[in-house]
Order: sequence, then C-alpha cells, then structure tokens
Amino acid sequence: MHKGLTEMLIRYETPADIDAIHDLTSVAFKPMPYSDGTEAEIVSRLRASGDLAISLVAEDEGEILGHVAFSPVTINGVRGGWFGLGPISVKPERQRQGIGKALIVRGLKLLKEREGATGCVLIGNPDIYSRIGFSSDGQLMYLDLDRRLVQRIVFRGTTPSGMLQFARPLKPQTPPDRGDDMSEIGGIKIRTERLRLRTPEMDDFAAYAELMASPRSGGMGGPFDRRAAWGMFCHDVALWQLFGHGALMVDLAETGECVGQVGINHGPLFPEKELGWLVYEGHEGRGYATEAAMALRDWAFATPSLPSLVSYIAPGNAASIAVAQRLGGRLDLTAPRTDPGDLVYRHLAA
Repeated sequence: MHKGLTEMLIRYETPADIDAIHDLTSVAFKPMPYSDGTEAEIVSRLRASGDLAISLVAEDEGEILGHVAFSPVTINGVRGGWFGLGPISVKPERQRQGIGKALIVRGLKLLKEREGATGCVLIGNPDIYSRIGFSSDGQLMYLDLDRRLVQRIVFRGTTPSGMLQFARPLKPQTPPDRGDDMSEIGGIKIRTERLRLRTPEMDDFAAYAELMASPRSGGMGGPFDRRAAWGMFCHDVALWQLFGHGALMVDLAETGECVGQVGINHGPLFPEKELGWLVYEGHEGRGYATEAAMALRDWAFATPSLPSLVSYIAPGNAASIAVAQRLGGRLDLTAPRTDPGDLVYRHLAA
C-alpha cells in the first residue's frame, strides 16, 4: 500500500536528486502527445542558468515520485515578481493520486512567502488548474495559444496583462557541446514546442523561389525572378559565415514539413540587424511565424548576446505587424531604414 499524502515528504531538491528528477521527467512526459521530449533537459537548463527558482520533489520511502519547477517569467518584457510553473512530473503509476496538486500547492505557498513575488502563471487545462486557484481573464497572451490556457494566480498587486515570456531555457535550444545535433553552417538547431529550426539546404530552394515569385513577396520588394531569389537564398546562408547569424528554415516537429523561414539579416541593405520571417502558403494563421521568430530572437539575445534587433515591415503588411507586436516589438520612429516608407519595430533584450 502507498502512504497517504499527509505522510509523503515534499521537500526542496538536493544534488543527489538530480539524476532521479531527470529520469522521472523523461518517463512522465514520454506518453504525452504534446511532448517533444525536451522537458527533462529544460529542467537541467533552468538549473544550470540559475533560473530554477524553486524545485520541489515528492518522496515516498526514499523514492522520488514527483517534481515541480518554478522559474521567473516576464510580462511585456518586465519581470515584476512573476514566476512560471512547470515542468511538473509525476511517476506514471502514481498519477491521479493528488501528488501533483500537493507539489503545486506547496510551491505556491513558498513563492507567496518570497519578498517581491507578485504571482504565478502557467499554460494548461483550465478545468484542471482552476481547482488550485488559477484562472484566466484573457488578458495574458503566449504565442498564439488560446488565451484561456494562459492562467495566473495573483499574490499581490494588480492583475497582469500582455505578452508572457518564460525563462530562456524554456525555449529549448541545442547546447553548444551537442555535436550530434549541430548544423555545419551556423552550428545551431533550435527546438520549440511545435517547430524545429535548422539551417537551409539545397532542397529548400524550390519552395523559397516559388514564394519569392509570388505576389506575397511584395512586402520585400518582389515578386522576384529565379535568379534574384537564388541570390537572396545564398545571402541568407552566407550570413552565418560573415556575421555568425542568418536564416533558419522552419520545420514542423511532428511531420518534418518545411513551413517557412526565419532569420537575422545584416549587411549593406540593413542598417541594423533585422529579425525577419516568412511563412509558406497554406500555413498562415497558425502562429508559426511568432513561435519561430520568438525562438530565434531569444537565441540571438542569449548566444551572440545581441542587445537589440529590428524588424522592417511594409505599412500594409498587417500580418507581419501583428507578429512584431506579439513579439513585444515597439514602433521606433527614429530608427534608420533603407526604405523611408517602412515601419521599424524594435526588439530589446530583457
């Protein structure tokens, strides 16, 4: 028989627990349809970066049965004492026994006792987390997710509104020492919940050229013939060698289908380093541009440590303007631009 929850020990993690937490997280998330298999690494990266604010385990007779992590988040680029809940893991055969809830309740109590802690947010099923006190009024956003899934508990102060951003380790990216995952050009691959970002390959040119030949490239000065498209494609690749950043193709994690491109441009045509994106026909309106651009932006702020990026957008490109705003970009009326008619949205490192 299992011990009751009143007898189960919930405590802070110790160094001796780290391997058990990693294994537990991997096992707990493996059968989940929404998992991309990075959750255990997320916990490790949060710990390594100093962003693992609270890490609790549930222990029964020396066995780790559950774990919960809390890390700082920003809302509209400002921390303001807010924390994010997750990942949370419970051993599969001990799920639905209240262990997860007990971990969350204890973690929230410890957070609330922290000086300066304002509240806690999470992404999850409202039917589950409302039982613990989380709720949503639709004022918090994360990527293009249904706002009902973006929930919060307010400890003190006012109810938050705006764009939520988790600690950067929660935007999974390949550690630099993982040679098996490295691209030959640029040396990175970036993973998000739904997407895989990778450097361009020759097979990517046909779809890229097709988009550039269509009216949809008008905001970039198109349509372009195949010769011009080839020059732009090669430019995107060469940027990695010249500047240490460039374009990444955007693949769906589930199917491997390429749905677009995101990149950081520079050179004679770009007064500043520009964060840009494009989505292929048939894949618009699903949040891929926002998710990919946010991941590359966070990589740029963390790895090359760029202090600022801009996005040059034609005034009539409402879809790209919306993406820039969801990323937290602010209209910069004084920024230099090659085309005086462009709008310039500035993205600042948090």
